[in-house]
Amino acid sequence: MLTSMETLRRRSRVTILLRRIILLGAAGMTLAQVSAAQTGIENCWDYVLFRMNYCRVASGYMHHGASFGNYKWYEVTQPNPALHPGDVILVNPSSRTVGGQVVWDANHVAYVNPSGTIDHFLQTALSGPVNIYQSNNLPDPRTVHVGGQFLNETWATFLKLHSPPNPPRLVILIPPPGTNVTDCPHHISSTISGGGPATPPTYVRGRLLATKDLPGAKSTPTDVGIVLQQGKAYFVAGSGSVSLWDGQNDGCDSVFRYKTPLEPRGGAIVVWGQLELFNPDIHLSDLIQRQTGKAPVYTVAHVYQAMVIGSGQPLRARVFDGGGYSDNHGQLTVSVYEAVPSR
Repeated sequence: MLTSMETLRRRSRVTILLRRIILLGAAGMTLAQVSAAQTGIENCWDYVLFRMNYCRVASGYMHHGASFGNYKWYEVTQPNPALHPGDVILVNPSSRTVGGQVVWDANHVAYVNPSGTIDHFLQTALSGPVNIYQSNNLPDPRTVHVGGQFLNETWATFLKLHSPPNPPRLVILIPPPGTNVTDCPHHISSTISGGGPATPPTYVRGRLLATKDLPGAKSTPTDVGIVLQQGKAYFVAGSGSVSLWDGQNDGCDSVFRYKTPLEPRGGAIVVWGQLELFNPDIHLSDLIQRQTGKAPVYTVAHVYQAMVIGSGQPLRARVFDGGGYSDNHGQLTVSVYEAVPSR
């Protein structure tokens, strides 16, 4: 049974004495440790770092104050952000700079698992001696008075049950490209501590599931005709070209502005992000950059794609124009394909 939100907030602010610093090179982050005599998982920070350490329990996990040296971050401004395996969610975070690194703290922290849903842990002791658990004996929330290990939560469920109200400030930390993401079910044993990191599956594009033309002159999102199943991977592709000006029929594709009548010789080729998705709420150009860690690359074929993880919602899309739509011409096409594991 969950406790009240006020009790959860009060518990999450418990101050822990930090003893020394270790470095987990695989995750590229600095971790502050407590006494080496303590081994196991006490709270949300311990649990997230357990997951980031390929499901291996170190001797004395840190509790607050992580410097994610190679991670990028952004503040959530959309009601349904695009979550990806390995992302770390910070609830009402604060930050400071220590030795040139940004060090984060937060009321609560959670981990996005390989299925694209949220796993996290709530401390089970509100006062007095703390409860420290081995990874093969994490309590189910239904068996303890408060807290426990929560698995495979949707974004909506996570916000409703575990975030402060009115509303919380949310920051998502994005792991470096190529970071391994390991699934750790409730029954996993800490005896795997000597093992190496798991390699996540890679995906190839499968059969076409849905396609929809998006008129450049339409400002409202269009239903693409498919519900992206919760936790399932898909490829979303954008193709075609539109014009955002009278007097020409092209000039922008799903990602780039490549020809404008307002600059000599059509101007430079720059990322404008004309294909905007809803559920998840993100531009295709931003999605590509998140997954590759690099800016998108222009192609004369005007075809771009990225992978999304479904949230159980219907996918919608539109041509984005920061100005008026009355002078737009042409259309983009959004297509959804199966993402098939290659191994």
